[in-house]
Amino acid sequence: MAWLGTTVALAGPQNIEAGPLWNREHAAEQCPQVCDSLGGWTGEWWTTVQGEMSVCQCAGAAPTGEARKEQAVAPTDAGIPPVPESSGELVAIVWGGGKDTTAAYESLAQWDAEKRLLGDLVRFAPGFPKIVSSDTVPGLNPGFEIVLLGVCPRDEGRDERAYIKALHPFTYEKPVKGVQAACPTWVEQKSKAVNLQRTVKGKGLTLSVVELAWPEEPEASDLSFTSVPVRWLSVVARDGAGALLGVYSKKDEYSLAGSRAVGCRTEVKSASKDTVVLERTCQGSSGACDTDPGERWRVTVRWNGKAFIPEEKLLAKWEAKNCAE
Repeated sequence: MAWLGTTVALAGPQNIEAGPLWNREHAAEQCPQVCDSLGGWTGEWWTTVQGEMSVCQCAGAAPTGEARKEQAVAPTDAGIPPVPESSGELVAIVWGGGKDTTAAYESLAQWDAEKRLLGDLVRFAPGFPKIVSSDTVPGLNPGFEIVLLGVCPRDEGRDERAYIKALHPFTYEKPVKGVQAACPTWVEQKSKAVNLQRTVKGKGLTLSVVELAWPEEPEASDLSFTSVPVRWLSVVARDGAGALLGVYSKKDEYSLAGSRAVGCRTEVKSASKDTVVLERTCQGSSGACDTDPGERWRVTVRWNGKAFIPEEKLLAKWEAKNCAE
């Protein structure tokens, strides 16, 4: 059932409080209902009080036919809010905030508690995150004190922004102008692929599985390997209000030489309301053998109400075979 919100602004498009919205997928479910009698949803939404209140922007005039259909914005397959298409404009990356500085500092404290999810992979511009008045940034809704993570040209930092939003689903973007760009970047300037693999919701619990992958160059001393793919897999638990409960992470690093892989790779096999099942395959190098030695493990990562408890079970083990003498 949609939140029966109250009107925040009445002139032109109307901003209607909708209760907490956790991500764009959730907004796409709730906002069309909230805006049903107010001209339909424009596709815009944002969080005003993190974990407590979000706002849907309603058109304010009832469209009909195809015009109304075009207002429905579908979530991406991965559930990550899409990065806007290129138009030469800037987008502000907003973590949260509220109607006064007290709420903004509370939101900033929550960021300090959650930023560890990014590890040492993302670098923010000097001075960011920071608290600003939305009145000072043309394009933001006035009357709020917000925590700003950065400002990017629409075409820049797309993967970094997607990764931030995958791990921190409260984060949202708004087109702005008249401010200087200060975009988050990868600490290591290498192209990375972001994939929100699974999101499952149970009673008072949401589990998200986020994968980040990038290539490394092989060691100069071993040019037999053509590439060294690296993957960082995170399982994030949040409560019903969206507060961070815990995280389980696993890093894969393996080298490719032709059709052979040396190292470990982890795949997500299934996810339920409180459990994610992973399968981890590790393979060694045997030199001149047809088959390299290796092991395959099932890793069951279960949230027990207080922490993630991983349980490992050996599924298979094999030795090197058909080795040249």
